Amino acid sequence: MNKVKQYQEEMNRHIDEMVRKVEPLSEEMIRWKPSEDEWSIMEILCHVEEVIRYWVNELVRVIQAGGTEWGRGLQDEARLAAVRQADHRSIDDVMDGI
Repeated sequence: MNKVKQYQEEMNRHIDEMVRKVEPLSEEMIRWKPSEDEWSIMEILCHVEEVIRYWVNELVRVIQAGGTEWGRGLQDEARLAAVRQADHRSIDDVMDGI
């Protein structure tokens, strides 16, 4: 098995595990925010949904461009917007996106 396929299967296992852990939780638990400085499960899910898309696009861009810089900082607007919008998203929609 090649490395890309191995990484893909590993990522799919991690995502499946996360989905299995979240599915039995109540909406109240998923949306509960432990503190102002900590993310709710819903905010984490929205981040995961966004980050998967981001890294796939970033990987394709770097492969096509060859040798360019890649990645982003913690203050990236798309990353933060995904988390800010968590309260306005349905759990099913986010889980489908993941």
